[in-house]
Amino acid sequence: MKTINSFLTLKGSNLKFHYFLILCFTYLIIHISPSLIFPNQPDSSTYTDFDMTRTSIYPYVIDILENFNINLFFFQKLLLSSSIVFLIYSLATRKVNVKFIILFFLGLTLNFFYTSFSKTILTESIFFSFINISFAILILGRHRNFLLNFILGISIGLIITIKSIGFSIGIPLTIVLLIYFFKEKLYKNFFVIVFGLFFVVCLENFLFFKNHNQRKSVLPIAIVGKVFFLSGNDSFDIKNFPEKFIDIIAESKSSFKPVLLFLKKINNPILKADLTADYEVVAQYQFLKFKTPVEKKFNERNIFDHSYELLIPLLKYNFREYFILSFTHYFGMWSTNSKEIFLKHYLEKNLIKQPLEQEFQNASGGIKKINSKLLIFVQLLFLGLFLCFTLLTIYSIYLIFKRKFFENIYVITLIINSQVYLVLTSFANVATIRYLMPIYPLILLSLIFFISSLKKRLI
Repeated sequence: MKTINSFLTLKGSNLKFHYFLILCFTYLIIHISPSLIFPNQPDSSTYTDFDMTRTSIYPYVIDILENFNINLFFFQKLLLSSSIVFLIYSLATRKVNVKFIILFFLGLTLNFFYTSFSKTILTESIFFSFINISFAILILGRHRNFLLNFILGISIGLIITIKSIGFSIGIPLTIVLLIYFFKEKLYKNFFVIVFGLFFVVCLENFLFFKNHNQRKSVLPIAIVGKVFFLSGNDSFDIKNFPEKFIDIIAESKSSFKPVLLFLKKINNPILKADLTADYEVVAQYQFLKFKTPVEKKFNERNIFDHSYELLIPLLKYNFREYFILSFTHYFGMWSTNSKEIFLKHYLEKNLIKQPLEQEFQNASGGIKKINSKLLIFVQLLFLGLFLCFTLLTIYSIYLIFKRKFFENIYVITLIINSQVYLVLTSFANVATIRYLMPIYPLILLSLIFFISSLKKRLI
């Protein structure tokens, strides 16, 4: 262990060479590790075709790499490996216990679902990488270094522009930096960060509007899906919604009432959360298609263009149901595809037929089959992580009220960013472990810093 510790804290040319070896080793692990998701996902084409619902960064990355004959997956694996090594370096610089660093490294590289995104055509891997880079610079603590500040600004800008939900990580991090840098009177350094951030945002806008006249969002699809799904509740009164959509909501109510009755009888919270997410995806993308007469009368463009007219009455009259659904998604983020473990047994034990079975199967694809025993083991690990994360969140709130923010800045910042992201994702989208992965390293880091601080107090 002493050898590894000295290995991580070498200086000069030896330091660069040894971290290069760590980079090669990390890349090798990611490269040879099994991929748990298919290279082409249902929404991959929206990036390769540069759909108006997507930001411009990833489509341009794909084009640039193609022009230089660089394999996309090679680039993504290399970038992710580099970001992980940068985090390792920042932890070693802060003199974090080498055992914790090794556990952190193994926790990332052996989480094959996390590394699998580097082998698929999705923004996730690059998104993960710049989250890692941003927090590595924060942890490094060299706040007077203008170059690092500029790179930090670029990284936050890329977090915000690569994925629409990225603002939920980028903005809270920027606010924390604002508070800290102004406390330390590092005004110029903060403005360097802001300059880098706005440079990326302006560049993304320029590239986007070079190809499109207007932006579109997937949020209207999410809103309509939530209305269709929740309409199956007995408490959902269709008369509260715009008259021009009453017919279609009446159809959705008859379609999803059996689904909600089916879900209500499930006592397993993990299975219920997993199934709820998939059925909401059915409501988002398939309902109008399997209700042909409805599709003809209310075409998709019409209802999606008026989605906000549905959102207001949903929040006004059915906020309780919407809140419960969002909380279910929050918990469902920690499900490791639990339907593969529990669903078949549940159906056979209770001798019931699953509603909208074919549509459900269409909505729950994209992940390769995994050994059930391994899935159970991984599920238990993530439930343990969820419990630790929840307790640490409560502790962080206590520290904030005790005005001990700056003494525990790393733990609190990591927790705040993770929770803001998870809550907003849960309210705006559906549950999937895919959406947990961006902040997975942040959760591990928060635990490391908490345990490290606890250890120092006990010594």
